[in-house]
Amino acid sequence: MIIYYLFFGSVSLCLLLSKSEKKELSALFLSLSFFLIFLFSGLRGSVGIDSQSYLNMYSLIDSPGALANYLLRMEPGFVFVTYIHKLVLDSAPLYFLFLSFVQTVLFYVVYLKSGKSLLLVLFYVITVYVEMQFNVLRIGIALQFLAISVLETGYKKKSIFFVLSSVFHLSTLAFFPFVIVSSNLPKVRKIVYSLVFFVILFFVFIYFGDYIYRKFDAYFSESESFRLSVSSLLFSILILFSFSFKREFDKLYFFVILFMVFILFFRVYFPIFYRLYDISLFLYLVLGVSYFGRLKFPFRSLSFWFFILFLLINSVLFISSIPDQHEKYSDSRVNLDFLLTPYSFFWEDSYFNF
Repeated sequence: MIIYYLFFGSVSLCLLLSKSEKKELSALFLSLSFFLIFLFSGLRGSVGIDSQSYLNMYSLIDSPGALANYLLRMEPGFVFVTYIHKLVLDSAPLYFLFLSFVQTVLFYVVYLKSGKSLLLVLFYVITVYVEMQFNVLRIGIALQFLAISVLETGYKKKSIFFVLSSVFHLSTLAFFPFVIVSSNLPKVRKIVYSLVFFVILFFVFIYFGDYIYRKFDAYFSESESFRLSVSSLLFSILILFSFSFKREFDKLYFFVILFMVFILFFRVYFPIFYRLYDISLFLYLVLGVSYFGRLKFPFRSLSFWFFILFLLINSVLFISSIPDQHEKYSDSRVNLDFLLTPYSFFWEDSYFNF
């Protein structure tokens, strides 16, 4: 727990110092912030059950028949990146370091395209960083590609980054309407691209049909563990009100808010949709900070900042619950205790073989 607070404090201090009027100092501390983001997740051991699964995948992927097997169970982009890294370097610590580097570089691109908001970096680190760069690594990479796609202005680059996001995690396909809404394409082209997308989606579901069915079945069988909470209601109200204070009608921002509220309630019965919530939350942060962070009158953005405050409090409580010593947790996808693993460096972790 303590090391997490030291990390958050160090990044926060670097971001604060990066506001220096001296360009050299500002660039130095901003670079140091992203360097800490890269190293903290890159040097970790097997923190989180998903991390252990990725290590197992890395150790087996070059064995006979393993590549074909994983291509039936996981997205091809992530599988091929893992396979190539295994053939070239064959080092589990360097594998995590490499994935952390990819995520950090992509997030830096998002930072640049969203108006260079230091608040976005701070909120990312405190609210979603641990989950995205320690545990759900495929989603962590995919949502960065998706955010870049949404923020891009040219439709060719939008298409490329959207395809990249989908080959790292299929759940980003649900955000295709946001990519279309954020583009300046004529209506006819939007319709044509939408038709092409649904044809491709049809074949994707045919190829991954059995895998998708097994995933849904596993989550649905455990859905009784989820209940509607007061925080969900409060979050929904704050999210909706954050749009009411926006001067200009922004269809993209509006659809992200509606989608986020819908998923917030829908995942009560279908826990697997928490992935969509995490992705929409990141898009909400990117779009919200880029707009409300520039308002001269704080009252107009009060509901947005209240929502951010709740996220920050929730993250602090989450980190506070992480034990300082390793404890055993059940491998349950409904019980989020599988994330509560104390930090360890890879050279301290017996899971890594040297």
